Amino acid sequence: MEHGTAPTFDNTSYLDQSGEYTISGDISTAVFGTNWGSRQQVVRMVDADGFEIVNPGEFYTFTVDGGSDTGTLIRLRSNSGTSVAENRLTFSNGNYVFKTNSSEIKFATEENTISGDVVSGIVKVVEFGENTIVTSTKNTFLSGRNKDLYKQSNFILNGTFDAFDGTSYKQLALAYTSAEVGGILNIGKLALWGGSDLKITASGIVTCNDNHVSVEDGAKLTVDGVLNGNTINVLANSGGFTVSSTGTVNSLALTNRSANAVIEQGGIVNTEVVYAHEGVLTINGTVAQSVSENIDQNILVDDDATVIVSSTGKLSAKGGYGNVHIDGVLDISGEKNSVTTSGNWGLRIRDGGRLILRSTDAISNSETGEQSNYVFWAYSGNTNIDILADNSFNSFALVNNSNLTVTIGEDANLITISKFTSKLDNNCVDGLANETVKLTLVGFRENTIRVLDAPTVADKDEDGFLAIYADGWTDFYIDENGYLAATAIPEPAAFAALLSGLVLLLAIRRRR
Repeated sequence: MEHGTAPTFDNTSYLDQSGEYTISGDISTAVFGTNWGSRQQVVRMVDADGFEIVNPGEFYTFTVDGGSDTGTLIRLRSNSGTSVAENRLTFSNGNYVFKTNSSEIKFATEENTISGDVVSGIVKVVEFGENTIVTSTKNTFLSGRNKDLYKQSNFILNGTFDAFDGTSYKQLALAYTSAEVGGILNIGKLALWGGSDLKITASGIVTCNDNHVSVEDGAKLTVDGVLNGNTINVLANSGGFTVSSTGTVNSLALTNRSANAVIEQGGIVNTEVVYAHEGVLTINGTVAQSVSENIDQNILVDDDATVIVSSTGKLSAKGGYGNVHIDGVLDISGEKNSVTTSGNWGLRIRDGGRLILRSTDAISNSETGEQSNYVFWAYSGNTNIDILADNSFNSFALVNNSNLTVTIGEDANLITISKFTSKLDNNCVDGLANETVKLTLVGFRENTIRVLDAPTVADKDEDGFLAIYADGWTDFYIDENGYLAATAIPEPAAFAALLSGLVLLLAIRRRR
């Protein structure tokens, strides 16, 4: 190794001068890092003629083997005076192999105090350049000093990083640090915690082979490139999850508990299931759920969760039964046909669930639009649908002991339904006259709800009127133009005025 010296203490090598170190052959050490006061170190591998290596897979190998005594293989050490100049260790070209007899390989930038307990403002960077191949044979841990100082620590992975021991892929964990992936990262599990901040840049590809991604403990994950994983699990205590306008996520499941999960406009998530258990998932881009097998739940919005499909968002559930289960809130402002499912019975609202329709005909059975076939399925308990814009659909399906409240917004001028009810399975009642169900209309106005098919016998009560409830209205029926109509109940003040008028009239007649 040329340029400066690489002192060895118990097989530990530190670069003691800033500058470029050139390697023209294989090299091996136990621990590698920077010495006190050194800055901007570059480890550059060249071929036998001194030329830069173009294909590192065919040339020399730099091996760091920590043995059994330490899991820390890379250390940045900076405590020089009061300088806050960036300390950077760059690996350029060549093969870099990291291994240890312990269970974990640790790349640490935590030895970073100026003196005593005074923490430096130095930004510490470990960088693997574009033309590098990195092999890590054990679980790998990238760490900084502590959660509050994660912005002082940064790892840049722009080459090819393989956490593979020849048999299985290993975990990559981050804590107390920032990291950017602009290259290709092949690992097992990806675990982010300790306030870490990982960004997959537009050129980056991260693949979690047969394992999942976990984002927790204040950590943040931003996908500008491609993320492939089993389950993307964003916990409630995370710092958030973002798929940007250039990002793509391919996973078996997206599970969200965070209030800061956003799919930005242009961002794409391809997944088999979406589980929103807590928090808020905002879809400004596209979430495409698609499987060929039958599954019970394609998309679940749990009781403590909200899923927002914005005006630019798209959400589809096309595989299996195409089911969307709403126990929490599904809030839709998307364009026409922006929310699609594969079955007429695809959207199920369960006890405590609320569906909000802020735009016109956003939900359909296909991207070409089949709103007239769509059924809203209200399960037992209290369920809610807010229709805040003009919409058309097939009908409601009411399960025994269901209490469906439909709120009609002031901007909804025409709601068109084919018929009031459909019996989709044996749990559904046959019509609105069943005493176990209740349909309540909030904000009802005449000439607003149009029913294309005449009500059936099962839709009527014993008096022949539809069994529908709304404050201020009674005796619902279908008028000659097909609109839902009713008799207005006088307001108490109006009734009192009418009663006073009758009393006065009677008094006048007595005087006569």
